[in-house]
Amino acid sequence: MVSGYISSAFSYACLSIAAGPWVLVGLLKANPSCQNRARRAAILISLGISTAWLSASPWDLSPVGPAPGAGFVALGLALCLILLSAAAYFRTRNLAVQPGAAAQQIPDYLQRNYWWAYVHPLGVRIFERQWLVNAILWGNFSRLRDAVLDELGPEIKGHTLQVACVYGDFSVRLAEHIAKDGQLDIVDILPIQLNNLRKKLGPGAPVHAALADSSQLSFANATFNQGVLFFLLHEQPQNVRRRTLAEAIRVLKPGGKLVVVDYHMPTSRHPLRYVLQPILRVLEPYALDLWHCDICEWLPTDFRPNELRKQLFFDNLYQKVVIVV
Repeated sequence: MVSGYISSAFSYACLSIAAGPWVLVGLLKANPSCQNRARRAAILISLGISTAWLSASPWDLSPVGPAPGAGFVALGLALCLILLSAAAYFRTRNLAVQPGAAAQQIPDYLQRNYWWAYVHPLGVRIFERQWLVNAILWGNFSRLRDAVLDELGPEIKGHTLQVACVYGDFSVRLAEHIAKDGQLDIVDILPIQLNNLRKKLGPGAPVHAALADSSQLSFANATFNQGVLFFLLHEQPQNVRRRTLAEAIRVLKPGGKLVVVDYHMPTSRHPLRYVLQPILRVLEPYALDLWHCDICEWLPTDFRPNELRKQLFFDNLYQKVVIVV
Protein backbone atom coordinates (compact mmCIF):
# COMPACT_ATOMS: atom_id res chain seq x y z
CA MET A 1 0.00 0.00 0.00
CA VAL A 2 2.72 2.44 0.99
CA SER A 3 4.83 1.63 -2.05
CA GLY A 4 1.79 2.02 -4.28
CA TYR A 5 1.00 5.41 -2.76
CA ILE A 6 4.57 6.66 -3.18
CA SER A 7 4.77 5.43 -6.76
CA SER A 8 1.41 6.93 -7.71
CA ALA A 9 2.16 10.20 -5.97
CA PHE A 10 5.46 10.40 -7.80
CA SER A 11 3.74 9.81 -11.14
CA TYR A 12 1.11 12.45 -10.49
CA ALA A 13 3.77 14.86 -9.25
CA CYS A 14 5.72 14.38 -12.49
CA LEU A 15 2.63 15.26 -14.48
CA SER A 16 2.07 18.33 -12.30
CA ILE A 17 5.65 19.51 -12.78
CA ALA A 18 5.36 19.00 -16.51
CA ALA A 19 2.13 21.00 -16.52
CA GLY A 20 3.72 23.84 -14.53
CA PRO A 21 5.52 25.48 -17.50
CA TRP A 22 2.24 25.69 -19.37
CA VAL A 23 0.71 27.51 -16.40
CA LEU A 24 3.58 30.00 -16.50
CA VAL A 25 3.18 30.39 -20.24
CA GLY A 26 -0.54 30.96 -19.98
CA LEU A 27 -0.07 33.63 -17.36
CA LEU A 28 2.60 35.38 -19.38
CA LYS A 29 0.46 35.27 -22.50
CA ALA A 30 -2.12 37.39 -20.68
CA ASN A 31 -0.68 40.64 -22.03
CA PRO A 32 0.73 42.78 -19.21
CA SER A 33 -0.64 45.89 -20.89
CA CYS A 34 -4.19 44.54 -20.58
CA GLN A 35 -6.20 46.70 -18.17
CA ASN A 36 -9.14 44.33 -17.89
CA ARG A 37 -8.60 42.78 -14.44
CA ALA A 38 -11.68 40.60 -14.75
CA ARG A 39 -10.30 39.05 -17.92
CA ARG A 40 -6.94 38.35 -16.28
CA ALA A 41 -8.72 36.76 -13.32
CA ALA A 42 -10.79 34.58 -15.65
CA ILE A 43 -7.64 33.41 -17.42
CA LEU A 44 -6.00 32.60 -14.08
CA ILE A 45 -9.02 30.66 -12.82
CA SER A 46 -9.42 28.68 -16.04
CA LEU A 47 -5.72 27.82 -16.05
CA GLY A 48 -5.94 26.70 -12.44
CA ILE A 49 -8.90 24.45 -13.12
CA SER A 50 -7.40 22.92 -16.27
CA THR A 51 -4.01 22.33 -14.65
CA ALA A 52 -5.56 20.76 -11.55
CA TRP A 53 -7.63 18.52 -13.80
CA LEU A 54 -4.56 17.48 -15.77
CA SER A 55 -2.57 16.79 -12.62
CA ALA A 56 -5.29 14.80 -10.90
CA SER A 57 -6.46 12.94 -14.01
CA PRO A 58 -6.69 9.15 -13.77
CA TRP A 59 -3.39 8.60 -15.59
CA ASP A 60 -0.86 6.61 -13.61
CA LEU A 61 2.56 5.90 -15.03
CA SER A 62 3.64 3.52 -12.30
CA PRO A 63 3.41 -0.27 -12.54
CA VAL A 64 2.06 -0.51 -9.00
CA GLY A 65 -1.26 1.13 -9.76
CA PRO A 66 -3.12 4.15 -8.37
CA ALA A 67 -3.25 4.80 -4.67
CA PRO A 68 -5.73 6.80 -2.54
CA GLY A 69 -4.74 10.39 -1.99
CA ALA A 70 -2.25 10.64 -4.85
CA GLY A 71 -4.56 13.00 -6.68
CA PHE A 72 -4.61 15.34 -3.68
CA VAL A 73 -0.81 15.46 -3.70
CA ALA A 74 -0.88 16.41 -7.35
CA LEU A 75 -3.65 18.94 -6.79
CA GLY A 76 -1.68 20.62 -4.02
CA LEU A 77 1.43 20.82 -6.18
CA ALA A 78 -0.56 22.20 -9.08
CA LEU A 79 -2.12 24.90 -6.87
CA CYS A 80 1.34 25.86 -5.58
CA LEU A 81 2.56 26.21 -9.15
CA ILE A 82 -0.45 28.37 -10.01
CA LEU A 83 0.05 30.67 -7.02
CA LEU A 84 3.77 31.06 -7.70
CA SER A 85 3.03 31.78 -11.34
CA ALA A 86 0.39 34.34 -10.42
CA ALA A 87 2.79 36.08 -8.04
CA ALA A 88 5.50 36.23 -10.69
CA TYR A 89 3.03 37.56 -13.23
CA PHE A 90 1.51 40.33 -11.14
CA ARG A 91 4.88 41.44 -9.74
CA THR A 92 6.27 41.89 -13.25
CA ARG A 93 3.19 43.00 -15.18
CA ASN A 94 4.80 46.39 -15.83
CA LEU A 95 7.97 44.88 -17.36
CA ALA A 96 6.59 44.56 -20.87
CA VAL A 97 9.17 44.97 -23.62
CA GLN A 98 9.20 48.54 -24.84
CA PRO A 99 9.33 49.22 -28.58
CA GLY A 100 12.77 50.19 -29.75
CA ALA A 101 15.40 49.57 -32.39
CA ALA A 102 15.85 45.90 -31.43
CA ALA A 103 12.11 45.29 -31.14
CA GLN A 104 11.56 46.77 -34.60
CA GLN A 105 13.63 43.94 -36.13
CA ILE A 106 11.63 41.15 -34.52
CA PRO A 107 9.42 39.36 -37.06
CA ASP A 108 5.73 39.88 -36.48
CA TYR A 109 4.98 36.18 -35.99
CA LEU A 110 7.68 35.93 -33.31
CA GLN A 111 6.59 39.04 -31.46
CA ARG A 112 2.93 38.08 -31.63
CA ASN A 113 3.16 34.40 -30.66
CA TYR A 114 6.37 33.97 -28.68
CA TRP A 115 7.15 37.24 -26.91
CA TRP A 116 6.33 35.53 -23.60
CA ALA A 117 9.01 32.84 -24.14
CA TYR A 118 11.88 34.55 -25.96
CA VAL A 119 11.47 38.33 -26.07
CA HIS A 120 10.30 39.23 -22.57
CA PRO A 121 13.14 39.32 -19.97
CA LEU A 122 10.93 37.44 -17.51
CA GLY A 123 10.42 34.69 -20.07
CA VAL A 124 14.18 34.27 -20.42
CA ARG A 125 14.63 34.12 -16.65
CA ILE A 126 11.88 31.53 -16.29
CA PHE A 127 12.71 29.20 -19.15
CA GLU A 128 16.50 29.19 -18.86
CA ARG A 129 16.46 26.23 -16.51
CA GLN A 130 17.67 22.79 -17.48
CA TRP A 131 15.01 20.93 -15.52
CA LEU A 132 12.26 23.10 -16.98
CA VAL A 133 13.14 22.59 -20.64
CA ASN A 134 13.51 18.90 -19.90
CA ALA A 135 10.02 18.86 -18.36
CA ILE A 136 8.56 20.68 -21.38
CA LEU A 137 9.99 17.92 -23.57
CA TRP A 138 8.63 15.28 -21.17
CA GLY A 139 12.08 14.18 -20.03
CA ASN A 140 13.54 13.87 -23.52
CA PHE A 141 15.81 16.91 -23.72
CA SER A 142 19.05 15.07 -22.96
CA ARG A 143 18.17 12.20 -25.24
CA LEU A 144 17.44 14.51 -28.19
CA ARG A 145 20.49 16.68 -27.48
CA ASP A 146 22.73 13.62 -27.38
CA ALA A 147 21.19 12.32 -30.60
CA VAL A 148 22.48 15.45 -32.35
CA LEU A 149 25.90 15.18 -30.74
CA ASP A 150 26.17 11.50 -31.69
CA GLU A 151 25.23 12.37 -35.25
CA LEU A 152 27.95 15.01 -35.50
CA GLY A 153 30.60 12.88 -33.79
CA PRO A 154 32.73 13.15 -30.64
CA GLU A 155 35.00 15.74 -32.28
CA ILE A 156 33.21 18.12 -34.64
CA LYS A 157 35.65 19.40 -37.21
CA GLY A 158 35.32 22.32 -39.57
CA HIS A 159 32.76 25.09 -39.41
CA THR A 160 29.44 24.42 -37.65
CA LEU A 161 26.29 26.53 -37.68
CA GLN A 162 23.54 26.46 -35.05
CA VAL A 163 20.50 28.43 -36.17
CA ALA A 164 18.68 29.98 -33.17
CA CYS A 165 19.59 29.82 -29.51
CA VAL A 166 18.25 27.04 -27.31
CA TYR A 167 17.33 27.06 -23.64
CA GLY A 168 19.24 24.53 -21.59
CA ASP A 169 22.76 23.22 -22.10
CA PHE A 170 22.47 22.25 -25.77
CA SER A 171 24.83 24.95 -27.07
CA VAL A 172 27.28 24.46 -24.21
CA ARG A 173 27.54 20.75 -24.91
CA LEU A 174 27.79 21.35 -28.65
CA ALA A 175 30.65 23.80 -28.11
CA GLU A 176 32.46 21.21 -25.97
CA HIS A 177 32.48 18.83 -28.96
CA ILE A 178 34.01 21.34 -31.38
CA ALA A 179 37.53 20.35 -32.46
CA LYS A 180 40.49 22.55 -31.54
CA ASP A 181 40.73 23.95 -35.05
CA GLY A 182 36.94 24.10 -35.50
CA GLN A 183 34.44 26.89 -34.97
CA LEU A 184 30.79 27.10 -33.97
CA ASP A 185 28.62 29.97 -35.21
CA ILE A 186 25.31 30.53 -33.39
CA VAL A 187 22.86 33.02 -34.86
CA ASP A 188 19.62 34.38 -33.48
CA ILE A 189 17.35 37.28 -34.34
CA LEU A 190 16.95 38.37 -30.71
CA PRO A 191 19.74 40.22 -28.89
CA ILE A 192 18.35 39.08 -25.53
CA GLN A 193 18.82 35.46 -26.56
CA LEU A 194 22.39 36.06 -27.67
CA ASN A 195 23.17 37.79 -24.37
CA ASN A 196 21.70 34.82 -22.52
CA LEU A 197 23.83 32.47 -24.62
CA ARG A 198 27.04 34.36 -23.81
CA LYS A 199 26.31 34.01 -20.10
CA LYS A 200 26.13 30.23 -20.45
CA LEU A 201 29.28 29.78 -22.52
CA GLY A 202 32.55 29.55 -20.69
CA PRO A 203 35.57 31.73 -21.48
CA GLY A 204 37.47 30.65 -24.54
CA ALA A 205 34.57 28.71 -26.05
CA PRO A 206 35.06 28.35 -29.83
CA VAL A 207 31.77 30.13 -30.49
CA HIS A 208 30.91 33.18 -32.54
CA ALA A 209 27.46 34.54 -31.70
CA ALA A 210 25.82 36.88 -34.20
CA LEU A 211 22.51 38.62 -34.79
CA ALA A 212 20.85 37.17 -37.88
CA ASP A 213 17.52 36.18 -39.37
CA SER A 214 17.30 32.44 -40.08
CA SER A 215 15.38 33.14 -43.28
CA GLN A 216 18.00 35.62 -44.57
CA LEU A 217 21.45 34.46 -43.50
CA SER A 218 24.33 36.73 -44.44
CA PHE A 219 26.84 33.90 -44.91
CA ALA A 220 28.21 33.06 -48.35
CA ASN A 221 27.24 29.87 -50.13
CA ALA A 222 29.01 26.69 -48.99
CA THR A 223 30.43 28.17 -45.77
CA PHE A 224 29.70 25.44 -43.22
CA ASN A 225 30.49 21.76 -42.86
CA GLN A 226 27.42 21.05 -40.74
CA GLY A 227 24.35 22.83 -39.43
CA VAL A 228 21.80 22.29 -36.66
CA LEU A 229 18.16 23.30 -36.29
CA PHE A 230 17.08 22.27 -32.78
CA PHE A 231 13.35 22.84 -32.17
CA LEU A 232 13.18 25.90 -34.42
CA LEU A 233 10.95 24.92 -37.36
CA HIS A 234 7.82 24.35 -35.27
CA GLU A 235 7.95 28.00 -34.18
CA GLN A 236 7.84 29.38 -37.72
CA PRO A 237 5.01 29.83 -40.21
CA GLN A 238 5.36 27.78 -43.38
CA ASN A 239 6.76 30.55 -45.58
CA VAL A 240 9.50 31.36 -43.04
CA ARG A 241 10.14 27.66 -42.45
CA ARG A 242 10.75 27.11 -46.16
CA ARG A 243 13.22 29.99 -46.33
CA THR A 244 15.00 28.85 -43.16
CA LEU A 245 15.58 25.37 -44.59
CA ALA A 246 16.63 26.82 -47.95
CA GLU A 247 19.14 29.12 -46.26
CA ALA A 248 20.51 26.36 -44.02
CA ILE A 249 21.10 24.19 -47.09
CA ARG A 250 22.54 27.06 -49.14
CA VAL A 251 25.31 27.78 -46.63
CA LEU A 252 26.39 24.12 -46.35
CA LYS A 253 29.33 22.80 -48.32
CA PRO A 254 28.81 19.86 -50.68
CA GLY A 255 28.67 16.77 -48.49
CA GLY A 256 27.69 18.93 -45.52
CA LYS A 257 25.14 17.65 -43.03
CA LEU A 258 22.05 19.40 -41.69
CA VAL A 259 20.59 17.90 -38.49
CA VAL A 260 17.01 18.88 -37.65
CA VAL A 261 15.27 17.95 -34.39
CA ASP A 262 11.65 18.87 -33.83
CA TYR A 263 8.13 17.64 -33.18
CA HIS A 264 6.49 14.79 -35.07
CA MET A 265 3.03 13.25 -34.97
CA PRO A 266 2.91 10.75 -32.09
CA THR A 267 1.33 7.35 -32.43
CA SER A 268 -2.37 6.99 -31.73
CA ARG A 269 -1.60 5.13 -28.49
CA HIS A 270 0.63 7.89 -27.13
CA PRO A 271 -0.91 9.06 -23.80
CA LEU A 272 0.02 12.69 -24.51
CA ARG A 273 -1.28 12.92 -28.05
CA TYR A 274 -4.73 14.26 -27.20
CA VAL A 275 -3.44 16.47 -24.38
CA LEU A 276 -0.66 18.13 -26.37
CA GLN A 277 -2.77 18.86 -29.43
CA PRO A 278 -4.91 21.64 -27.87
CA ILE A 279 -1.92 22.95 -25.91
CA LEU A 280 0.20 23.29 -29.03
CA ARG A 281 -2.69 24.79 -30.97
CA VAL A 282 -2.95 27.61 -28.44
CA LEU A 283 0.65 28.18 -27.38
CA GLU A 284 2.59 27.07 -30.47
CA PRO A 285 0.27 27.70 -33.41
CA TYR A 286 2.68 26.43 -36.08
CA ALA A 287 3.82 23.27 -34.30
CA LEU A 288 1.02 21.04 -35.56
CA ASP A 289 2.31 21.55 -39.11
CA LEU A 290 5.02 19.07 -38.21
CA TRP A 291 2.38 16.56 -37.13
CA HIS A 292 0.72 16.64 -40.50
CA CYS A 293 3.56 17.29 -42.94
CA ASP A 294 6.99 15.82 -43.52
CA ILE A 295 9.92 18.22 -43.13
CA CYS A 296 11.01 17.29 -46.65
CA GLU A 297 7.91 19.03 -47.99
CA TRP A 298 9.44 22.39 -47.07
CA LEU A 299 12.79 21.78 -48.74
CA PRO A 300 13.55 23.73 -51.95
CA THR A 301 11.84 22.10 -54.92
CA ASP A 302 15.07 21.98 -56.92
CA PHE A 303 17.10 20.42 -54.09
CA ARG A 304 17.98 16.73 -54.19
CA PRO A 305 19.74 15.51 -51.02
CA ASN A 306 22.54 13.00 -51.30
CA GLU A 307 21.20 11.32 -48.19
CA LEU A 308 18.06 11.68 -46.09
CA ARG A 309 17.46 9.87 -42.80
CA LYS A 310 14.80 10.10 -40.10
CA GLN A 311 14.80 8.74 -36.56
CA LEU A 312 11.77 8.92 -34.24
CA PHE A 313 11.76 9.24 -30.45
CA PHE A 314 9.31 8.93 -27.56
CA ASP A 315 6.68 6.99 -29.46
CA ASN A 316 7.11 9.26 -32.50
CA LEU A 317 6.47 12.58 -30.72
CA TYR A 318 9.94 13.84 -31.71
CA GLN A 319 12.05 13.35 -34.81
CA LYS A 320 15.63 13.77 -35.92
CA VAL A 321 16.08 14.33 -39.65
CA VAL A 322 19.52 14.26 -41.24
CA ILE A 323 19.94 15.90 -44.65
CA VAL A 324 23.25 15.48 -46.47
CA VAL A 325 23.81 18.07 -49.20
